[in-house]
Amino acid sequence: MPAPTWTLPQLMWLKAHEPEVLARTGHVLFVKDYVRFLLTGEAATDRIEAQGTLFFDMARQDWDPEFAELAGLRPGRLPRLLEPTDLAGRVTPEAAAATGLPAGTPVACGTSDSAVEDYGAGAVEPGDLILKLATAGNVNSMTAEPHPHPKTLTYGHVVPGMWYSVSATNAAALCMRWLRDTFFEVKSAASPPVSGASPLSGPSAPSPRSREAAFNVYARIDAEAATSPVGANGVMFHPYLQGERCPYWDADLRASFTGVSIASTRGDFCRALMEGVAFSLRDCYRTLEEMDLPVKRIFLIGGGARSPIWSEIVANVFDRPVAVPEPGDASFGAALLAGVGAGVFPGVREAVARCLRIGRTIAPDPAAAAAYATLFARYRAIHDALAPVYKRNLP
Repeated sequence: MPAPTWTLPQLMWLKAHEPEVLARTGHVLFVKDYVRFLLTGEAATDRIEAQGTLFFDMARQDWDPEFAELAGLRPGRLPRLLEPTDLAGRVTPEAAAATGLPAGTPVACGTSDSAVEDYGAGAVEPGDLILKLATAGNVNSMTAEPHPHPKTLTYGHVVPGMWYSVSATNAAALCMRWLRDTFFEVKSAASPPVSGASPLSGPSAPSPRSREAAFNVYARIDAEAATSPVGANGVMFHPYLQGERCPYWDADLRASFTGVSIASTRGDFCRALMEGVAFSLRDCYRTLEEMDLPVKRIFLIGGGARSPIWSEIVANVFDRPVAVPEPGDASFGAALLAGVGAGVFPGVREAVARCLRIGRTIAPDPAAAAAYATLFARYRAIHDALAPVYKRNLP
């Protein structure tokens, strides 16, 4: 569905409202590609990133000239297309002087954050499923062929010939940060002044001590959530702090705590938030179930995966074993791609097999999983009841 997320509508807006900007444009590049352009002087992108433009022909795996023209782009402004592991250039002498990197260092192309994250977590076989507890939440299913669907996004995989379908929620670990900032005080001793610090290291730049204090708060939230039983004593949270994407695609939805009584504790609210985000991921997964996509292994990634209790809740809500890879993040996946491009590894699958480790695997508890199946039905019923309320234009 065309939306402002994609490049084509953005460029069409520029074409209509700021045509002088397009007239001065030499190259259209994504953020990672622009950084690499500054390092190498070469304009290039990868086939996966290009799929998010809406002027890339998926069947031909090439730019679509008709849609590029619709965006107001003349020939030559689009970057050349590469595989994620291809070398896109080498560090120039100018970039070497600015960064300290040796001139001539090879620079691999890389790919989009979600694709390299899935790859770096070890999801390299059809049937692998990624659950992501980051700012937003993702449920990504790896497949041997594309499965386009009106309620999902479909992208190529780092492994040539593979694809993945994306079902996503707007707010996952973002909800935890909101809970921390709104209801928990972050206490940190003042950091000593840094000699020779730049203006950028002033009060707006979080100190190592303040970051440590923030993580200590997450440990407190975990401890309080652990005092509440499965189901949070009836308190339920719907994590629609920014509306919702899958499976509702409803910008009018808003977050809510329901089932609150005079006996409700702060631990109930903490646990309910974790359960609500897990239910939201499970709600996203319903679309993939309708598409009949197989699931063989589940990997849990993102900052929320550091929480033992939240990881257990996710495993129980999905009623499947969940593996937490280490490190399994986008930077790790990008390093593996660079290793393949530089010849350190013979291929992308071999790089993951050699370097990835599973930190822990969480098996579901049958009793908790059965309780969550019942609670998930209530979660959906509450959504269905409240969604029309948010649609009303009340005074």
